[in-house]
Amino acid sequence: MKIEKDNKLRLQFDIHTIEHLGVQMYKTLPPVLSELISNSYDADA
Repeated sequence: MKIEKDNKLRLQFDIHTIEHLGVQMYKTLPPVLSELISNSYDADA
C-alpha cells in the first residue's frame, strides 16, 4: 500500500497472488479485500 502525495491510499496487488491462493476460493475482488483486511487485523498489522 502506498500513500500518495494527496494523502490518498492506493492498494496494489498482483493478480497472480490470487491464482496462487486458489482461483476457486476467490472469484471476485470484495472477498479478497475482506480476507486481506481480516488477516491484517488478526496479525495486528
